[in-house]
Amino acid sequence: MKKFNSILFLSIIGFLFASCNTDDSDQFDKELIPLFDQSVTSMIHGDENKSWHITEVINVYYQSNYDLEIDLDCVKDDVYTFSSQSENVTIDLGDDRCFGQNDDGIFTADIEIFQSRLLYFNDTVILEYVSGYVNNEGTASGSSQRWYRLAEISEDRMVFHREGGRYIGEYRQALVFEKIPE
Repeated sequence: MKKFNSILFLSIIGFLFASCNTDDSDQFDKELIPLFDQSVTSMIHGDENKSWHITEVINVYYQSNYDLEIDLDCVKDDVYTFSSQSENVTIDLGDDRCFGQNDDGIFTADIEIFQSRLLYFNDTVILEYVSGYVNNEGTASGSSQRWYRLAEISEDRMVFHREGGRYIGEYRQALVFEKIPE
């Protein structure tokens, strides 16, 4: 009986060791999302003005029935101009609208509102992003205000993320911008 208990004990210990995930190597292959010094804002505004457009909207929580959701189709033709003179971002809206009729057809969002500011807060660069709508009668409106933290930046591409993992590329909510060629 003692021998059986020993074999059983060793079998259980062996099974536990074998079933443990010992592959931690991919954790070391990933790059942590860094904090960015305020000096990187010059890459965003080009020391004067620099224009960008959104090329990807990442939102794993996307709900099409939420009337303030945005997706790539409605923002891909908008132009975002960042300036060294102001934290406010100039947004030139394209022809594609984000907000039309609500699901019940009760009202039309006649005026779309998009505002943005580039801020330096808590030791990193933040993009404040406001979107919303109002109808001509002023009887229906809605807005959403979100803050995105800079996660990646190069001369031609930047990613601001709102939620997600600790590593570059692991985003649950993010806006990906690419520089508009001059």
